[in-house]
Amino acid sequence: MSFQLKPDEEIILQVQQYWVPFIPRLSVFTVWFVVPWFFLFPLFRQGEWGVGVFVILVGSALLFGFRSWYAWSKTMFVVTNRRMVDVDQHGFFARTTSDLFFANIDDVSYKKKGPIQIMAGYGTVLIQTKGAADDIQVRRVKSPAKLHDLINDMREAEMNGEPTDPKERKVKKIAHDLSEEELEDVAKKTKKRFRKKALDDFFNE
Repeated sequence: MSFQLKPDEEIILQVQQYWVPFIPRLSVFTVWFVVPWFFLFPLFRQGEWGVGVFVILVGSALLFGFRSWYAWSKTMFVVTNRRMVDVDQHGFFARTTSDLFFANIDDVSYKKKGPIQIMAGYGTVLIQTKGAADDIQVRRVKSPAKLHDLINDMREAEMNGEPTDPKERKVKKIAHDLSEEELEDVAKKTKKRFRKKALDDFFNE
């Protein structure tokens, strides 16, 4: 994890950039890595400098591929029950991490531009912030509508004073639809379950 969760903070959704836009970069890596092997024997017959050229080409291709994979794997957008965290990894040694609380969101929108994004089902989610804070763009994300709807739900819950955690909202809704007798029955069963779990944990230690 590229950032620290706060107490009582849970991850609701974590998204990374979709792989389809990286096909050109993957193609460059494949050609860069594979082509030198076709010239392996001619290069090796040239002696040390030929071996050096082969090692440099293959090594630089591996470095390029690993750097690209590392930047992709560490770049993520995370929605928790308290905030959103945007992590952008640039190469090996540069990383930008910013967070935004739901109350500081002014507007959320998403777009799919061009036939490739429409057919592959990925796009960009734009989060406009209040005040002087920079807007956040979550680029190349799969199913941007899903992320857009989640952020909007969390934002509306924050504005209405409701729990931002979807599980808490679900429990609240269920509790609202139950009678007092049903609630008391659920409370008794829950307490019994917690007592049983505590005893199991005690004897298993």
